[in-house]
Amino acid sequence: MKELKFRALSNNAWVYRFLSANLSIEPNIYFINTGFSEDPTYVVEKSTIGKFTALTDKNGKEIYTGDKLRTKYGNIIEVKDLEYIYLWRYENHNAWSSIEVIGNIHQSKELIKN
Repeated sequence: MKELKFRALSNNAWVYRFLSANLSIEPNIYFINTGFSEDPTYVVEKSTIGKFTALTDKNGKEIYTGDKLRTKYGNIIEVKDLEYIYLWRYENHNAWSSIEVIGNIHQSKELIKN
């Protein structure tokens, strides 16, 4: 079963796990927490929220929407959404074992143009 989890930036640091929101106020506030009551809850930047794809790169690093990946051919692809990355993986199954997370659209701005 695919694990449903998210990541987002909170005070310029990545936080991971469950996403929730307070939509009753404007602007809406988004939170990430681990699900354990003793752990902190983090207010996160909505624009940085990424969903876990349930895939990992060649080094075992989790892949989230918004990540930048390098293929074995040197191409850089952006994980725009889950359908996109699953279709890319299906069409390029021979190249998947060499995929590597090299950054993301939020902290690796120089990769966006490539």
